[in-house]
Amino acid sequence: TMTERSRTIIQDYLEEFKYCKKSSTKGMMDCKHITAEAICAFYEIDDFKSDEHSSGFVNYEEMHDIIFGKFGTWKAIGKASEQSSLRKAQEKANNGQATVAVSMKSKYGHVAIILPGTLEKAPSWGGLKVPVCASFFLVRGLDSFAEKSLAYAWSSPEDIILYCKED
Repeated sequence: TMTERSRTIIQDYLEEFKYCKKSSTKGMMDCKHITAEAICAFYEIDDFKSDEHSSGFVNYEEMHDIIFGKFGTWKAIGKASEQSSLRKAQEKANNGQATVAVSMKSKYGHVAIILPGTLEKAPSWGGLKVPVCASFFLVRGLDSFAEKSLAYAWSSPEDIILYCKED
């Protein structure tokens, strides 16, 4: 389960992201680093930090290169359509390991942050029990959230792969 500190961190980033998205004058360009920053703060890692950006963090699109093994510290857990992979992802997050779900549907598919918690049954995912997550949508019209089931981020587990950071 989430500590009070963890809950505050993720809620603060959710609020920052929502405010950024609402007030952005650059087509949300200035919001693209927040998912990376939130993962670093929440899991106390620096994988997504960058000196090349004024924000100090990589942009959304650059997260994929890091997760997909440029440095070899992130490993695929498995497909979100497999209950064993979903269970492993929740266990890793509960043990404090940075864990994410990534859509493989497009080159820069959406990334959701898996949070500590308990698996929740997702009827829209064929009854699979899915992890809790935070999801910051750059697309207008999609509501960003924290501490809800992975099924709130995607309507089905199709093409979603779970990853975790290995030390």
